Amino acid sequence: MDLYRAIVLHSHRWKGIREGRSMLEPICDSSRLLLGALAALGGIIFASMTGVLKDDIKNLVRRFFQPANWKESDMVPLTRRQRISKFFGWILLVLGFSATVFLGSYAAAVPSRTCVDIVISALVCNPPGDDIDGEYVTLQNLSGKKIDLTGWTLCDYQNNHCYEFGDFTLQPNSSVTLWTKAGMNTNTDLYFGKSQPIWNNKEDTAYLHDIKDQLIYQLPCSKGNVSPPPTPTLPPDYDDLDCIPRDAPRETGQVVDVIDGRTIEVERNDGLIVRVQYLGIATIVKGQPLYKRSVEINRELVLGKIVTLVADPKVTGEDALLLRYVFVEDTFVNHALVSSGYAAPDGDCSCIDDFINMYMAACERDSGFCGSGVEVYGNPFSDTPPPGFFKDDEDVDNKVVIVDIFYNGEKGPQEPDEYVEIKNEGAVTIQLEGWSLSDKSGHEFIFPQYLMEPGRICRIYTNEYHPEWCGFSYESSQAIWGNGQDCATLRDMDGQIVAQSCYE
Repeated sequence: MDLYRAIVLHSHRWKGIREGRSMLEPICDSSRLLLGALAALGGIIFASMTGVLKDDIKNLVRRFFQPANWKESDMVPLTRRQRISKFFGWILLVLGFSATVFLGSYAAAVPSRTCVDIVISALVCNPPGDDIDGEYVTLQNLSGKKIDLTGWTLCDYQNNHCYEFGDFTLQPNSSVTLWTKAGMNTNTDLYFGKSQPIWNNKEDTAYLHDIKDQLIYQLPCSKGNVSPPPTPTLPPDYDDLDCIPRDAPRETGQVVDVIDGRTIEVERNDGLIVRVQYLGIATIVKGQPLYKRSVEINRELVLGKIVTLVADPKVTGEDALLLRYVFVEDTFVNHALVSSGYAAPDGDCSCIDDFINMYMAACERDSGFCGSGVEVYGNPFSDTPPPGFFKDDEDVDNKVVIVDIFYNGEKGPQEPDEYVEIKNEGAVTIQLEGWSLSDKSGHEFIFPQYLMEPGRICRIYTNEYHPEWCGFSYESSQAIWGNGQDCATLRDMDGQIVAQSCYE
């Protein structure tokens, strides 16, 4: 047991600890460094004052430890000014000694990096009802980064009961609850697996140590009435939806990839990546018009964000492992896709009637697919068109064409007024983010985030800014387009050629 752990365990008996006000609260590395510097300064002061007061110190030693050698006549009479100086000198000597011993010991004993991002946010030792069913400890990640808890331990005050974390990662801004009872571990709930309570009802303290056995955080038992640990919450507007069962299992995770319009990959709190499909809806099939747009909408909604996944008890069997209602921030994703007209009700779930009503309302507004007026093959939400069915354009939702190339600029040899003009001749708005425009020599312009509405014409200038033409510019100090011959190639975010125009 290291020094700091021993100090903390014994300090539990102090009243400050019992009230949750530890005299040894964790400190940040910067504070730890400051304490060390103050301790060093105290040592310097102590050493200096020892030299200044060496005669007085010798007299004290002789008086108390060598009384036979001490005579009061040896004391030299002091003036008032000298007495005042010596008084303050002794004060500085005591303060320097205290700083050196206490601050130095504390700075050395407190573990490094204890201004932690993870805290024990709750410890319930005496819950209402049966202790074994209600005891729990909640850890909370306050940061925006993942924290690997593998090999960490959580122990009680007597160190009789310790839980060692297995392969477990706590996701950003999320929490995990450790129950005393037995159960099946998830990314939000872990279990000691005990058959008897482990936390002392009158007083106890939980200690969290990292893999190096350094104390990271401590918390005494909660006092008074306690509540069960919070379940991942849903946005207020949707938490009262009748179709979502109140006791439906919920968990959180971060979206790491978007597969298509309704399928995502989520990294759970335990580090496992799972593939999830949105429950109760179908989205446009690949090869159909607007497929890429539906994927883009899904990506804008969830990619890289923390989501809450809600299961539906009505869905059982293998499907229950995959299908979820998905919430991100203030958005019910399943609902948003149906309301936008890029998804349709599908399957049997508790919210299917709501989705049907949402889809009908979207079509009445001519939203998304309902208002596109494009030709489709069969049912665009279930039928995959055969190769070559859409002969005019393999990806029929990308209707952006190159209208003109003004390659011989009129403003000097750098020709900043050169431009390529493109037009959206399709029936839907297209997100240009990640698209590119290039010439034969490899000059490439990458489009920023921009929604190009149907009929909109944009120009990409060599080195001029024209907001009336969408504001795109290579910002090149040299001419780009050859005055003799060249080719302009427009590619989508997947690198596929959308349009190409050459001149001689």
